[in-house]
Amino acid sequence: MIDNPFNPAPGAVPSVFEGREKEINTFQKMLGDLDKSRPTPTVLVLYAPRGNGKTALLTYIKGHTEELCRQIGLKNEITTITATPPQCNMSNIYQTITGTDMPIERSKTNAISGGIRAFLKMESKSESTQIYGSEATSYFEVFKRTSDIQRTLLCIDEAHTMDRNDLRDVLQGAQQCTQNHIPVSVVLAGTPGLVDVINSCEATFSQRYPQMTLKLLDDNSARKVFENPFKSNGMSVPHEYVREVLDKSHNYPHFLQLFGSFTWEHCIEEQVFEKRPSLWEKVNADFEEAKDQMYRQRYNELRKTKLTEAAYEIAELYSHKDQYLPEELTKYLGAIDILDSEEVLQTLNQLGYIWEPGHGRYLERGIPSLMNYVIEQEKLNRSRSDFIDQAIHSRLSRDAGT
Repeated sequence: MIDNPFNPAPGAVPSVFEGREKEINTFQKMLGDLDKSRPTPTVLVLYAPRGNGKTALLTYIKGHTEELCRQIGLKNEITTITATPPQCNMSNIYQTITGTDMPIERSKTNAISGGIRAFLKMESKSESTQIYGSEATSYFEVFKRTSDIQRTLLCIDEAHTMDRNDLRDVLQGAQQCTQNHIPVSVVLAGTPGLVDVINSCEATFSQRYPQMTLKLLDDNSARKVFENPFKSNGMSVPHEYVREVLDKSHNYPHFLQLFGSFTWEHCIEEQVFEKRPSLWEKVNADFEEAKDQMYRQRYNELRKTKLTEAAYEIAELYSHKDQYLPEELTKYLGAIDILDSEEVLQTLNQLGYIWEPGHGRYLERGIPSLMNYVIEQEKLNRSRSDFIDQAIHSRLSRDAGT
């Protein structure tokens, strides 16, 4: 048996990576800017709802940096590093980029304090400086030191969870790299709430950083992602099955991997695709169970933050139209007595329930079918609540009668 080519694990790169040509070109330009004799490093903000493929894209870029550089004829070696917020204090980020520990030495007696203090020795090709105390070190000094070892594209995933002070310091260090032509560029990737987090840092020029979003795949790309692993192994998926996969997955990258994995698991026997209704029913059943498990987790997020009522009302609204301006949603929530409607809208955006996909100011659904799930759950919960109220009323009436 051939290994299952589909991988729905978070952040895994699909065996068929399609539909991200525009984003890959953006990364290629960033690599080209680092290759210049007088580099022009930048900061890029990448945001999208969970499951749209941000981590997979960063992993793909990291694994294909050498190839991408070769395609556009770059002269210098450039390394792509991926990191998460826990790795992003200054000593860890140095170790993450270079693979070695930050050099720490001991100085002689300090004339001011009379004591012995640790210092970091930061040497570059043009100068050598001794910076006393790790608290005196800047991210710029770390970036400058690492750039002597390698030109670097640093991609920080889940950046929306980063400590605000660390994030602000990283942004200031990256800004200094831009000003001083130090070949280190930074990509910040996260959920739609990332933009608000960056703005809250009040870092210089933070609102001027270019932004990029990852949308759902178009039909052609989604079809290739699902079909091509079968085709490359000499199999053909019935057309009606492919259409059903696209309809039920909404071209959502994570769902395509789930559907593909279950299809491979149930429908491949002796390397031949079997068109059997019973097998396809198993595929659909497993997919629906996995999808509902994810949706239960998302619904519980809304419940814990007491947003289920607002999420339900917004879902009902989106059943009539695909896009709304933020002020339209705020006005609607306020009119139906949802308190703190602006704050509610911001939180739903941070959770990726709604988001601004980068064209105009319109907000769209994060995952279309998630809103359907919210509507179903809220209607079910409300009917149960009505039943309990009726039971209580009936019991009280009986008690009063006796």
